[in-house]
Amino acid sequence: MSALWEWEKIDNFGSLRERDSFLAWMQDQVARGLSEEVDTPASQSPEPGDRWFRFVPTGALWRLVPDENPYGPGFWPVCEPPHTETTAGRSSVAAG
Repeated sequence: MSALWEWEKIDNFGSLRERDSFLAWMQDQVARGLSEEVDTPASQSPEPGDRWFRFVPTGALWRLVPDENPYGPGFWPVCEPPHTETTAGRSSVAAG
């Protein structure tokens, strides 16, 4: 499955309403099979309220940080797929 777009990091939602809209959008992504909610990876420390998602087209792992977290609420990449080359700040994803 190929994606025409990729997810972008959200350092901090501007409001809880923005976060709620994002959650509704993410539920739709899961329903369409573009993402899936996964368990906390073994390499990461579980934090209360964190939710983890995998972007199916790329395999990238993302963390949804709750509003109770001092660094949240936000949506951050955790594990990107391997990159084969970097050119002028751009990278290409290895085919696999």
